[in-house]
This record gives sequence, structure tokens and C-alpha cells, in this order.
Amino acid sequence: MRTSIGHHTFTFFKRILNEEVNRMGYVRKGRTGSRSTQAKKLRKDIMNYLIKTNEIEIYVPIPKTYDWRPAKRQLDEKGNIISIENNSVWKIVYLSPDRQGLSWILRYNNYSREFSEYIIEAKINPKVFVGIKDYIRASDSRYLLEVEKRFNEEASLISSLLGQFFLYTPKRIDFCINFDLRELGIFCTPKQMMWLIKRGDYPSNFKEFQYYDKISHRKKTFKYSFYLWSGTVNINCYYKYFQLKAQFPDCPNIDDALHIIRFEVQCKYRKTRAMLLSEKARMKEEEKLFGGHRSIDDPVRIIHRMLSDMTAEKIITQYFNQIIKPGDYYTLAEAKEIIEDENFTLRKEDDIIRTLDEINKMGIARFRQQLHPSSVNIFYKVLNALAELNINPVTIPKSFKEKHIQNLLSAFNKLRDSGELADSFNDPYEPLEEPYELSISQTDVANLLDDEDGDN
Repeated sequence: MRTSIGHHTFTFFKRILNEEVNRMGYVRKGRTGSRSTQAKKLRKDIMNYLIKTNEIEIYVPIPKTYDWRPAKRQLDEKGNIISIENNSVWKIVYLSPDRQGLSWILRYNNYSREFSEYIIEAKINPKVFVGIKDYIRASDSRYLLEVEKRFNEEASLISSLLGQFFLYTPKRIDFCINFDLRELGIFCTPKQMMWLIKRGDYPSNFKEFQYYDKISHRKKTFKYSFYLWSGTVNINCYYKYFQLKAQFPDCPNIDDALHIIRFEVQCKYRKTRAMLLSEKARMKEEEKLFGGHRSIDDPVRIIHRMLSDMTAEKIITQYFNQIIKPGDYYTLAEAKEIIEDENFTLRKEDDIIRTLDEINKMGIARFRQQLHPSSVNIFYKVLNALAELNINPVTIPKSFKEKHIQNLLSAFNKLRDSGELADSFNDPYEPLEEPYELSISQTDVANLLDDEDGDN
């Protein structure tokens, strides 16, 4: 089954500080430039591993993009590597397919002569890392013990300076849920569902990703991806099939994604830091209630809890309900009929219907942004009343020729509660750092969509 929930990838990091360097014995205490010496030692270990095994490739960032290019190599007359391009950031990627669930990033930050730091980041796709491959489904938490074991093995092969799993701190976790419309019994098209989703809401600390359209000379949002960003969390919701077809046309079993809407919650460091502190507080309370001798500072135990299926469901539900909103979709006429049958007071009924009329014209976020501060309280009372009636504030256009469309998350929960969900989750593709449509021309996107119109 292609419908799934879990985490896609997680990134954690280890910071090398001056005291750690001295304890390792590579430099004498108090020497300036010690981290630089440490950086050279680790980079030398990485280069030696590359020369010895040819199992990795080293990349450096391309400025002002999310892309990377291979680091330049200096060779001798026999073609042997003498040195690799020096850059403050290196990305180390494994070449063999069975090891591509792990990658490393090394960052050397030289703030001043007195203070600099060296950061090691490890990015892991759990099930790919342990050798289970699938192009759609999300990872769950059952593979973390094997991930920990394999991580320690791989790190030790490159350099002792990479350390072990328990020495790292979570930096970013990407939770995701895949909604297969057909499996969920939802028979609108994915393009129609994306239209409804994009008329949802988002808190004021989020900004919707926009691009500059050269023809209209104004900023626009993409049709088939809904990308929100903030300082703590990014949200990306998109039609998986078009993304794969646009970016990975040779993807095996690409038709498996034909009816999939993907919702990603990308928790950045400020969010994961808050999650880490929250988990420690909960663990401390559990120790008081149930006793025992388990350390609340056990980093492996904390990471397991942060990546648990329960955490994934909690985070996804929180942001889904904030943005897409609970409740099934109805036409405006059907929604009004349900409301009129509730025998609300005339004032309450009028508030709800007027709000639905305005949202029908412009979507939730745009309507909320135009509200006078004195009307905000009424607006949120209306949203709460609609949620209690299981009505989504976004209404279905007549052109859809549908009177009722189930809420995605409600349909998912019904399917899960029925026991029909598969117990194997994974998706090796990276969470998207930007709307996929940004990476290809708008003409190509339009042509892609036209090609598929006859399939719906």
C-alpha cells in the first residue's frame, strides 16, 4: 500500500570544540588554530578513504543555489590524487547504491582567530541506509537500532573523528505523509485536491514561496506545489507523480505515485531543539512517575523518541490542521444547507455563511489577512464551528462536478484504523527544499500537465 506516514530523513550534528580537540591529543592545549589542525586531520582521513576505496565522492556547494558540484582534484603524472579542492564546506556522498542512505557534510566556521568551530553533519534516510528500497513510502521508527549499528560501522571506516551515533545532536527531521487518493477512497483528481489545499491557511510566521513571472511581471505561486517556509519549520505539499515525472522521469514504478499527494513537515534546528528539550522534560516526568534507572540524557533514547511513529503523527496532524484544516470539502451550496439545518442563532448562522462566501472567493489565508483586527475573534469562532460540523472552510467549485470530498487526514485515519495500511514504509527521495516546479521551466510544467489531462 502506498499510503504511509513517518519520517523521511533526519540530520544530526557533532560540534568539535577546542577542549575536545585537546583531549584527543592532536594539538597542545592553548595553541591557536587548533581547529584548523583538526579540520586538516579529518579531511586527510576522508581523502585517504576516497583514494583507498573509491567509495565516495566529495562535493562543494554552488553559491546562491541548493546544488553541489564535484570538488576539483589535483592529480600527479600517474593520475593519483594529490589534493582535493579546499572549501569551508564539504559534502561526502557514497557511490554504491547500498550505502546512499547516509551522507556527511563538514562545515568549518572560522569566526575569528580566537573562536572558530568545526561541525560534522550526518544525514540519514533510515530504510535506504539499512538496505530496504521503495520509491514512495515513508520510513517508520523500527529500523533505528540497525541504523545506529551501521552508522557506527561506516563512521569508523572513514575516521575516528566522526565519532559514534550517541555523540550527535538532532538538527533537522523531515516528517511526511503520503495520501494515495484511490486507496483512501477519494475520487477527485490530484490536481483538484492541490487546488483545494492551496486555498488553505497558514500562521502569520509562514511565508508562501513565490516566483517572479516574466510575462505578467508579478509574483505568483505554483499550481501543483504548496510551499511554506519559516525560521523553524518548512511545509511542502505537492503532487508526487508530477514531481517525479519532472525531476526523475526514469524512476522505477513511477505510476505508483499517480494518485499521491505528499505532505512534508521539515523541522529545522530551532524546532528540533524545542522538541529535544520537550522530550527531556517528559522523560524526567516519566522517571518520577514510574521510577527506574534510565538516564534522561541518553541521546540514543531521545533520538528514538523524537523519530517515533507517535511523534510523526503528532507533528503532521498539528501542521495539517493548521494549514489544510480539518473537515470534509463540500460545495458552497451543500455547506450552507448543512449549516442552515443546525438551527444556529441568526447571527451565528450569518457569520458562518458570510465567512464561507468570502473564503470561497479568495481562500482562507487571503481572507484572514484582510480582516480588521476587530473581526479576527469572530473568524476563529467560525472556523471552530465548521470543524465541529466536519466542514472544511474551503468549498468545492462547481467545475469539479463533485459535491463532497473527504478530508485527507480523516480518510487516512479511517484506513489506518481499519488495519489495512501496510507495515513497510520508505521513500528514498529527498524532501524538497523548494517547489519542484522552480527547477524546471514553466513551459515544461505546462506541457507536462497538458500531457496528463486525458488521464483524469
